[in-house]
Amino acid sequence: MFSGQRFVSHLSRRRRHCHHHDVVVDVCNNNRCITTVVASVTSVGSKSQQAATSTEVIIPIPKPSSPCLYSHAFSSSSSSSFSETPPLPITAFTEDELMTQEAVRSWSKEVLNPLKVRKMDNESKMCPKIIEDLFTQGFMGIEIPEEYDGGSGLSFTASCITIEELARVDPSVAIMVDIHNTCIINSIRFWGSTQLQNQFLSKLASTSVSSFCLSESESGSDAFSLKTTATKSNDESYYTINGNKMWISNAKEANTLLVFANVDPSLKYKGITAFVLDVNDYEHIILDNDNTTDGAGGSSNANANANANANTNAHNNGTITIGLPEKKLGLKASSTCPIHFDNVKVPASQILGEVGLGYKYCIEILNEGRIGIAAQQLGIAKGCLYDIALPYMLERKQFNKPIGEFQVTYSVLYCSSRPNIVYAYVLLMRRCILFLILFYLFCYYFLFYI
Repeated sequence: MFSGQRFVSHLSRRRRHCHHHDVVVDVCNNNRCITTVVASVTSVGSKSQQAATSTEVIIPIPKPSSPCLYSHAFSSSSSSSFSETPPLPITAFTEDELMTQEAVRSWSKEVLNPLKVRKMDNESKMCPKIIEDLFTQGFMGIEIPEEYDGGSGLSFTASCITIEELARVDPSVAIMVDIHNTCIINSIRFWGSTQLQNQFLSKLASTSVSSFCLSESESGSDAFSLKTTATKSNDESYYTINGNKMWISNAKEANTLLVFANVDPSLKYKGITAFVLDVNDYEHIILDNDNTTDGAGGSSNANANANANANTNAHNNGTITIGLPEKKLGLKASSTCPIHFDNVKVPASQILGEVGLGYKYCIEILNEGRIGIAAQQLGIAKGCLYDIALPYMLERKQFNKPIGEFQVTYSVLYCSSRPNIVYAYVLLMRRCILFLILFYLFCYYFLFYI
């Protein structure tokens, strides 16, 4: 069984036991790229070296016209100049990222096994033990600096690797990790004040699931037409939020909410402001649909359960109500619920960034979240082909031989699907690099021209 020990706590020690991986890239003239990867890794705590392995990966992509396809961002040896050492391709990971991939894949197969996945999907409920283990393993604080309790201090690419590997086994768990890491945590890292970071980052990395509260019933694709308001108090010390949010992922499990509300509807989208809330500071009601009757016109015996709050002023601070979860075709273990805010008082110190700039933060952070969603879809595709279809092709026999040996089966399932997966993988890695470039350009424009 998986040891349950956090992999990130051993990264610095393991770096001393790992040799650099060598990647050789040969671009052929027939518009196909053949990449040969030779990895040599020394096992932790042992002086014996594992045998080097070589694999060839054929990627059906056009021959690059410039060296921009490659990047030093993923190079294990940043001190080498471009002329001395051939650059690593964008699909080559750093040692930390490779160890992250190995750790997430092992945990997914041994702990988040298919039997537990099926049970969570049938019950439309996330297993509390799985959520606890996500924090224990460090998967919920990947990009949080290590000086915060539970932070892993890894890269955005490491977040995408984690999401992809989780999605190969359970996309519901992957979507929770994606929203938590790429949307909530990074919003606080990028634009939160020092006080806000100290208040939330440690618990986001160790105990608190989060939700991104943007969409409303009349504000889906047109997110800037939201109706939720945040009214400033007379002494300007707090804001009172009133309104409804729809289709909020992680709603039932979340203890931290990133809420977008308009402080001045007359300014339209320029009044949108982002607030970070701790639901334990308020009266928190979750509607339970265990006895809900399906079908049109069916009755609901939903029970409203108020969570006990240690804060005696929680009732005076307002009420947050989590509605009944949506009935979905897939990702059933991931809760998707409406949230109602009734006179929720938020201190002015819990505003993310500046008042009226919430729409800018929203645009930027959703671009990052969408890359995480792409990693999730890639993980689903890999899980379908490599973990389910191909093993079945080798096990299932007809006419005294595996069906994978029949040409039509091999051509349809493998030859046509695998190139698309590999190409999508390359595009995803390029987006990781592109996002970092665009983000820094956005910050430069935001600081000096707005």
